[in-house]
Amino acid sequence: MAIPKLFPENNEIGKALYEEAEVTITLDQMLYDAWEDSGKQMQGGQILKGKVVKAVDGNATIENITIPPNTIGTAYVAFNFLTKELTQKKHFVYHVAQLDTATQQVIGGETFEVNKKQRSSFLADAGNDNEVDKNQTITLFASTIDEDATYNWYDPEGNLVHTGTSMTITPDMTKTYKLEVVANVDGFKDYDNVKVTVNPYRIESLGPNPTSSQVQVDYLIEGANNAYVMVRNTQTGASENIILDVLSS
Repeated sequence: MAIPKLFPENNEIGKALYEEAEVTITLDQMLYDAWEDSGKQMQGGQILKGKVVKAVDGNATIENITIPPNTIGTAYVAFNFLTKELTQKKHFVYHVAQLDTATQQVIGGETFEVNKKQRSSFLADAGNDNEVDKNQTITLFASTIDEDATYNWYDPEGNLVHTGTSMTITPDMTKTYKLEVVANVDGFKDYDNVKVTVNPYRIESLGPNPTSSQVQVDYLIEGANNAYVMVRNTQTGASENIILDVLSS
C-alpha cells in the first residue's frame, strides 16, 4: 500500500502555500478506483468533486492506495491562488511524497517551487440573495471581471451545475449556490455564495378584493400541516382567520 502525502517546506517563512492557494491533487482513474476500493480514507484533505482532493492543512494524506504490480498511476497537482488570501510572499516550496504504508518511508515524490507574480486582484460576485415561489424560474448573474475568466456554479453538494456568467434555475427548495471565478491566464480564483430562498406556499389568485360578500381564493399549500387566510374588515379593522383544508389544496 502507498500513501500520497502533501506538505509544505519545513520552517518556511510566511503563509504556507495551502493557506494562500487552493492546492489540489487529481487522481487518474486507476488511482481513484484503488483509493475507492480501500474506503477513500484521508487526513487533512477534502474531496472537492469527482477525483479531486484539496489539501486543507500542513500534512494532507490520501491513505491506503493499493496499486497492483507493474501498474503506473498519475496524480495531477495544481495550485490556484485565492485572491482573498493573497500576501506579498512570492516564493513557495511544496512537496508531494509517496510513503510506504507499513514503514512510513518515502519511496518517491516531487518537490514544487511555486513563484507567484504580483497581479491586480478581483472578487467573485454572485449577486444578492433571492426569494422566489416554489417552481418559479430565476436567473442568477455573476458580475464579470476585467479579464478572461471561467465562471462555474456549484450546488450545495459541490456538484458543478453550470458554467457561464448566468444560470437559470427552477428550485423546489431553498439552496445556497457557490460561484467560482477562475482567471484563465494564471488560475487565480475567488468564490462567492448566493442563497435562493424558496417560499413553498402562496396565494395564486384572490378576487374580488375588497368584497362585501364572497371572495374566491386560489392557493398552493401542498405539504403544509396547517394554513389559514386572514379576512379583515376595512371599516372596523376587525379580522378573522379562515382555516384552510390542506388536503384539498
